[in-house]
Amino acid sequence: MKERVARWLAKADDSLESAQLLLNKAHIAGAVNRAYYAMFDAFRTLLFVESVFTNFG
Repeated sequence: MKERVARWLAKADDSLESAQLLLNKAHIAGAVNRAYYAMFDAFRTLLFVESVFTNFG
């Protein structure tokens, strides 16, 4: 379980970093896309950790 959580949080962090880089270059659509996936992965991790939903791939 810890490995899965760490992997998802790392993925969220990578997406957030990409969003910031895109935003700094005024690539708004790409930044929004990466920010969305950062939130998605972080929230999916929270749901998993809190045992709200556990059927993730």
